[in-house]
Amino acid sequence: MYSYKFRVTTEEVEDFVRDIEVLSNQTFEQFHYFIMESLEISQSELASFFICDQKWRKKQEITLIDMGVEDVQDDSDEDDDGLKVSPKIPCFVMKDAVLNQFMDDPHQKILYEYNYTNPIIFEIELLRTTQSIQRIEYPRCTQLVGKLPDNKNNIFPIIGEISDDLDIMADFGDDLDESDFDNEVYDNDFDTDQISEDLSIDDKL
Repeated sequence: MYSYKFRVTTEEVEDFVRDIEVLSNQTFEQFHYFIMESLEISQSELASFFICDQKWRKKQEITLIDMGVEDVQDDSDEDDDGLKVSPKIPCFVMKDAVLNQFMDDPHQKILYEYNYTNPIIFEIELLRTTQSIQRIEYPRCTQLVGKLPDNKNNIFPIIGEISDDLDIMADFGDDLDESDFDNEVYDNDFDTDQISEDLSIDDKL
């Protein structure tokens, strides 16, 4: 049995590296869950792998669940007039996609897109293929450098911070009365008695 050694990096974080070894007969679903475990990110988000050529152009997509779409589009090509076109690329499901069925390059490049609503893109490159070691559990992480920023690990803390700010504003609003608003708008020169007198004069006219 052979194993693949992949290097996972991201432009989001400088000096971020994960080296992961996976058996050639394991699925992309197993690879996906191990990536999330090694990155310490939520497993409740969707993700996709994109099998790429050496220029990182997407050729195939492998999704966590069946999205109900037979193929997806990649806008990396141009027509004869230099306009962008959207060639369709095949789409597969992770649980049915075995790694050795998609490794057709000694340095296969793969994009891994995690969390569609707050996306982060990881670049994955096959470093080497070697004989697997008996009594070793795969997948396994052989190098771990760097950490993702907190706001990429989970979008919910960001929402929580916004909610806290709104609560503070609401509490502050409860302490205000109309005179506070009047003084703020009219730079403390607001005189309700004077306005009443002016209105009385207008009525007489």
